[in-house]
Amino acid sequence: MKEVRFWGLLLGLFVCLGAVIPLVSKADVLDTAPAGLNLEGLFEPGKFDRNSATMQTVLKNGHSQHVIELTNDDNQVGAMWSTPVNRFNMRVDNQVSMWVNFGDKAVSEGLAVVLQNDPHKMSAISRYGKKSIIGENLGVYGTDTYTRRTAPATIAKTAIQKSWALELD
Repeated sequence: MKEVRFWGLLLGLFVCLGAVIPLVSKADVLDTAPAGLNLEGLFEPGKFDRNSATMQTVLKNGHSQHVIELTNDDNQVGAMWSTPVNRFNMRVDNQVSMWVNFGDKAVSEGLAVVLQNDPHKMSAISRYGKKSIIGENLGVYGTDTYTRRTAPATIAKTAIQKSWALELD
C-alpha cells in the first residue's frame, strides 16, 4: 500500500484583519516564550507572493532557538511549511506542540493548522489564478471573493488542495 505523507504546517496560516487592541509587546513575547527548538532546516516560509512569515533566531539562556512570526500587521497572510525532511507520516502517531502568542494586536480572522499534500507543496496557499487570497478564508479555504462564483467545485479549486485544516477563531 502506498505510504501517505503530508506537508505539515507548524504554526498554520494566520491572517490579520481587524481591530487593533494592545495586548503585549514583541519584546515581552520573546522574553516570556518557553524554551524552544532550533527549527533550521525543518521549517521554512511558504514560497508565495506577499508571505509575511519569518523565522527569527533568539538567544535565550545561552541557547539559540527559533521563533516564527507569521504576521506583524493588518491585511497579511503568513505560512510556514515543514521541509521535505520533516514531513508527517500519517500512518504513525505524531505529536506537535506549540506556544502561540498573538502579539500586541488583536486579530479577527484566526489561525489554521494545516496538513496538506497540495501539488504546489511549499507554495501552497488559497489562490484565484496566480493571486493569493487573504481574509476570512485564512489562506486555506476556497473563496468566491473575486467574481462571486457560487459553484462548489469552482470555489474548491481556489483552496489549498488535498488538505486538512484545524481553524482557531
